Amino acid sequence: MNLLTVDHQVQPEAVVVRAVGEVDVSTVDEMVRHLIAGADAASAHPAALLIADLSAVTFLASAGLQALLDCQKKCQSVGATLHVVANQPAVVRPLKLTGLDRAFRVYAAFSDALPAVEQESG
Repeated sequence: MNLLTVDHQVQPEAVVVRAVGEVDVSTVDEMVRHLIAGADAASAHPAALLIADLSAVTFLASAGLQALLDCQKKCQSVGATLHVVANQPAVVRPLKLTGLDRAFRVYAAFSDALPAVEQESG
């Protein structure tokens, strides 16, 4: 039984890493692998944006918090930006308790984490 499923995709607006399940010491390596690959891909993406979509994460241990911090540092070193989508109490609460909700941009909805699209005036 997989406790965590993670994938990453290059989309037109950003590189997206999606995690589903529990992030703890036994599963965090899978998340780290995708976050690092995502940060590398974001560095070459026109938007230079990595979105970590944690909206389907049901548990976030300190190992997951450290992975996000490490990803933030990686993104900064390659000229990319990290946005985090988190709306589950099991994810939002540890982010707030540790102050990490101020370390990077956290959004409740995936659509809010996307870069603003400039409207053409007609």
